[in-house]
Amino acid sequence: MNMQYWYRLFSEDMKIEELDCLEGGFYYEWKAECDFCLLPSNDIDYIWDTETHTLHVARYINQCQWIQGNGHSFLGIHVGTDISMIYEKERLENWFSQITVCEDVSYRIAKVKRELGEVIQRQKIHPVLNIAIEEICKSKGRIAIEDLKADIPYDYSIRQLERIFKEVYTYGPKQFCRKERFLFMVEFLMQNPEENIMKGLEEAGYSDRAHFQREFKKFCSMTPGEFAKHYRLC
Repeated sequence: MNMQYWYRLFSEDMKIEELDCLEGGFYYEWKAECDFCLLPSNDIDYIWDTETHTLHVARYINQCQWIQGNGHSFLGIHVGTDISMIYEKERLENWFSQITVCEDVSYRIAKVKRELGEVIQRQKIHPVLNIAIEEICKSKGRIAIEDLKADIPYDYSIRQLERIFKEVYTYGPKQFCRKERFLFMVEFLMQNPEENIMKGLEEAGYSDRAHFQREFKKFCSMTPGEFAKHYRLC
């Protein structure tokens, strides 16, 4: 599992079960020790608050989202990058409600594996998008759009590539690269709290500390120091 996902939820006490019916997907549940943050993501999460019976859908989000849930128990379905999902909100909410009343975790997991395909239908996304995402992630967001186009084994213009991105994410490949650089730095800060931040900035391609701080605040609405402090408190 991508370590980045742990940072997205600010929790280590989490039950996770891989789902064979969703390649790269998994079911998870945990009790939040504080309000938590969903970082910008290439994936989709369906998160159910068992206390308030509220469904949070994090679909390719491009800004940090804070969810109030201190002390609440949550159930979730995580879906990987190469799949878009079709569902009816009311039906999905009713399904999560039924899972909530199951007291045995093994029974909950079995129910998810047995019924998930009935409430959420898979829909493959454009293959060019998969290739582009892979190249952007490998470069930690530092790849130029012209070079990205050259790495795609199809005859697509930059304008066509931008259109394919916007159809799924509502923003283009340049913004996607900015997001990946931001996510790299979040992981760097969490894994290397005592290390000189300039090492990470150079690797991520930020021109200087001020550039990084401006970008970080756009994504997170807080400074890197405020973010790290909140993470440690959680």
